[in-house]
Amino acid sequence: MALLVTTLHGLSRTYLDEVGSELIRGYPEAVAISYRRTGDAQSPITCRVTDAMGLVSDDIVEMRHDCLSCLVREHTYEELRRLDQRGVWTHALVSLPPGVDASAFPQLAEAFQEDEADDFTMSISSCIVVCDAVLLQDQLENPTLLRDWDLSVVATDERSVGEVVARYVEFADVIVTVNTHRLRSESECAFQEVIAQLNPDALVCEFERIGAVAPAQLWSAGFDLDHPRRQSPITSEYIPSQTPLAQHVNKVIWRGDRPLHPLRYSRILDEDLIDVFRSRGNLWFATHVTSQIGWESVGELCSLAIIQPWNHTVTGAENYLIMVGHDLDALAIQDALNGCLLTDAEMSEGIDAWKSLEDPFADALRTMFIEEGE
Repeated sequence: MALLVTTLHGLSRTYLDEVGSELIRGYPEAVAISYRRTGDAQSPITCRVTDAMGLVSDDIVEMRHDCLSCLVREHTYEELRRLDQRGVWTHALVSLPPGVDASAFPQLAEAFQEDEADDFTMSISSCIVVCDAVLLQDQLENPTLLRDWDLSVVATDERSVGEVVARYVEFADVIVTVNTHRLRSESECAFQEVIAQLNPDALVCEFERIGAVAPAQLWSAGFDLDHPRRQSPITSEYIPSQTPLAQHVNKVIWRGDRPLHPLRYSRILDEDLIDVFRSRGNLWFATHVTSQIGWESVGELCSLAIIQPWNHTVTGAENYLIMVGHDLDALAIQDALNGCLLTDAEMSEGIDAWKSLEDPFADALRTMFIEEGE
């Protein structure tokens, strides 16, 4: 029988520990693995294993290479194998260090499980993310790099706080909220709307009420690594549901069936799209007409990269963006984006002419992050 595994993520080690302890309380079939940093990304980490009865083991894991994320996911797999051999537990909770990408361990586990020679079988059953209701909005718009918070996983980590928090929320099957009681009613509504717009599929529950949720909803939420919302870049296969009662935060979905003029697109980022705090999708730049370009933005930061050629011919190409922000004017945003598409006259000039268009993103396509509007 495969060992079921739930992963637990968040930016606060304190809240991760509290939620983890509550999850395994009174659940004798579960064991929890929790990692804690002892310093920067190059320092050893601790691996603490507990169950409903108390401490199982507490070890130091030395850094074997320069990537904390790689070390943790490899060590986790071997630790799960060891624990499974004891035949005591049917479910494991893995609490990963803040900053480790939510997809890191599931991707490794899937690759290892494809090895037919491996007699250890496990299955990711759910991903739980802990969100601070008071800090979420500020964190989403925070351009500070993880390394400035001592949360980087490698010395060259260029990810921002906002990017990691957004990806945590979007990746989750279950979102456990803390400090919800500290919000005023209007702020609580806005917080709920942010969660609902970023991940309408997630089960959301307050930490104080976690005991009232059926264990199967938390531990076995039907995790699917290939779900379209977990893909990067996100594609038009994922059509998120709208939140009809949203009053403060809303979502705009845009499609364009012509190439984008990159200069016109760059100009609207800090004008028509100024209230967008999260966007994901793929773009079709006239200057890279045969390439699919993945696009993500969080707060003031955006990233873009050439992902792959369009399937078969450019006739199947498109622009697709999902944008979340405060009181977004859907019609105005869609009109602004439509205005970035090539005109009939520009279309008639052909691909060779498009390659010579001014492109502010030409250098950015060779890097990870740029400031929007630069």
